Amino acid sequence: MSTPMLNIMNAASIDPDKINIFFTYNKEPFSNDKWNKYSKQISKSFLERVLKYRRWQDRQNALTGRLLLKTAITRLPDRDMYRALNIRDSIDIDSYGKPYFKQSLQDITIISKQGRSLAKKDHENFSKIKTPPMINFNISHSGNYAVCALHSCKTGIDIEKIKPVNINDFHSVLTSKEKEFIEKSGSPLKDFYHIWTRKESVIKAHGTGLSTGLSSFCVMNPSVELHGDIWHLYPFSIDEGYVGHAAAQKENLDISKYRIFF
Repeated sequence: MSTPMLNIMNAASIDPDKINIFFTYNKEPFSNDKWNKYSKQISKSFLERVLKYRRWQDRQNALTGRLLLKTAITRLPDRDMYRALNIRDSIDIDSYGKPYFKQSLQDITIISKQGRSLAKKDHENFSKIKTPPMINFNISHSGNYAVCALHSCKTGIDIEKIKPVNINDFHSVLTSKEKEFIEKSGSPLKDFYHIWTRKESVIKAHGTGLSTGLSSFCVMNPSVELHGDIWHLYPFSIDEGYVGHAAAQKENLDISKYRIFF
C-alpha cells in the first residue's frame, strides 16, 4: 500500500461533505458459505448481472462494491435515519447505466431513536425532524479491487489496474493535448491510465456514461467542463499498481479512504 489507511472499525462517523472512498481487496474467491451470505444482501436482478461475469474477480468485485456501499451508509452521521434505505431494494439503474437510489429521501420513513416510524406525509410535526442529507455514490472495480465513493453531491469514481495496452488503439478517445502529453511522457502507460480514469470519473459523475464521447472533453486540467457543468478531479492511491480518480462538483474537497475486509 502506498499510503496508510484507516480501518473502518476504528473510524468515527464519516463526513458526507468529504469524498469518502471505501475499498476492498479481493485476494481469493469467497467460500460458498460466504458467497451465499453476502449475495443475499443484494437484489436478485443485480445478482443476475454479477453472475454474468466470467472471472471470479469480476463477480466478487461487483458484489463487494455493493457491500462497500452498505458499509459506507452505516457510517453516516445520524445513520439511524437511513435505516429505511434498504440497499438491497433501493438501487436502480438509469437509462445511461448509472446506479442511483430510486427511493427519494422525501418518501423515506424516518425511524426515530425511540424506534417509532415517522412518515413525513402523516406526521404533523415532521418539519421539526432532522432529515438526512441527499447522498450520492459511485462504484468501480478493476483487477482485485472494488471501490465505492460516497459524497453529498454528485460524484464519480474510477480505478484501473495498470496493465499493458496498445495506447494507439485508444487514440480515438483522446484529445490532441492528451495524445501529446502521453507521447512526451516518461511513463506513457501510467499517464494514459491517469487520463483514462479522469475521463471515466467525469462521465460517471455526470451520469451520461459512454454516451458522451470521451474525446469531446479534455482532462489535462484539475477542472473539466462537460455539457455546461464543471467537474473537479481528485486523484487517489490505494495500490502502486493501480490508478484512480474521483470527480465531484465541488472543489478543494478532502478525501478519506477506508479499507474494508469481508
